[in-house]
Amino acid sequence: MGSASTPSIPLGLLNPGEFFANLDQQSGPGRSYNFQGAMASVMSGAMGAAGYGTVASGLTAAGSGIGNATPITTQGAFFSTVASGTGGQLPPPNAVPYPVFVGNFGVSGLSVYPPTVSGIIGSGSSGVAYTQATGTVVPYYFAGGNQIYHG
Repeated sequence: MGSASTPSIPLGLLNPGEFFANLDQQSGPGRSYNFQGAMASVMSGAMGAAGYGTVASGLTAAGSGIGNATPITTQGAFFSTVASGTGGQLPPPNAVPYPVFVGNFGVSGLSVYPPTVSGIIGSGSSGVAYTQATGTVVPYYFAGGNQIYHG
């Protein structure tokens, strides 16, 4: 079997039918396809075209708590490697413009931690992660104080 590849997919191919038709043309017998990498690439391009801030893709989730999770330092953060129990920590509200978009293209749920131990995501508790499902891109909104909501 061939190695995984992430071909360049034009930003205009956000229509699912066109996206998968293009995907079929670029894959074939004896080739594997890095679907997560391709989706991270498409989302990154879409955010840039929409005028959002900086985007980081191909991130690896780390740590098992708020103190050692991978720091998110951009307005778009797309994780491609997510082992069970690992995560990323949202930036402080003055570090990047909110909303912050987090993509989980790994094989496990991504633990998304608030910026500080007193931060609360959704209806959770202070300093506790929100578990983001694989294959999702979620916007996180800073609501003031210590509160962050997710879409």
